[in-house]
Amino acid sequence: MPGVASLDAQQYYAHPRNAFWKILQSIYGGEIRTYAQRLQILHNNKLALWDTLKHCSRPGSLDSNIQTNSVICNDFKSLLQQTPTITKIAFNGKAAEKWFIKLALPQLSSIGQDSLCSLPSSSPAMASLSLDDKTALWKKALQPVTAPGND
Repeated sequence: MPGVASLDAQQYYAHPRNAFWKILQSIYGGEIRTYAQRLQILHNNKLALWDTLKHCSRPGSLDSNIQTNSVICNDFKSLLQQTPTITKIAFNGKAAEKWFIKLALPQLSSIGQDSLCSLPSSSPAMASLSLDDKTALWKKALQPVTAPGND
């Protein structure tokens, strides 16, 4: 779920210390001054951005404060049926991955574990890796998938 700054701004990753947009700019280039430019980076590189959870109650912004009994998962089954070109689901942090595996994956027959990718959180709360380390891991994970014979 988006943090307080993102909810207030109605923009993904609005907290100024969240590295999400810096990581994407480092990988793909492009301007990131405005939110429209940030979204253009996603569009230009065929990346979708969606919350694992549709709803939850959480005081503050820490995922560890999510109240388990309030969690509602987004409808990934419908998303994947409507968008069959999705070939990889990457999780920005462990919480997103945990909730997806618990709530969404059991309902999905069309996606295997090899299509799931765990990424280090871009949150400033995840301080055990430097920005350069996070960027390197994200870059490796987000490399385009090529079909056999199309290298």
